[in-house]
Amino acid sequence: MFGPKADPAYVALYSALTHSRKQLFAGDHDVFGDGQVILKFTPGHSAGHQSLYVKLAKTDSVVLSGDL
Repeated sequence: MFGPKADPAYVALYSALTHSRKQLFAGDHDVFGDGQVILKFTPGHSAGHQSLYVKLAKTDSVVLSGDL
């Protein structure tokens, strides 16, 4: 969204986030470091697309995704 390949047509839409706290990473990212919540790199619809894997204690694991 803010990287060197960001589409200038959309940068203004995210301008309020320019100075917000952020963490940059490539590929999958274990949010808490325990395998319970993982941002999964799922490119296809867009180059930086992500889905969220959540391991639930009482039911089972789920993947939250958007327009893949």
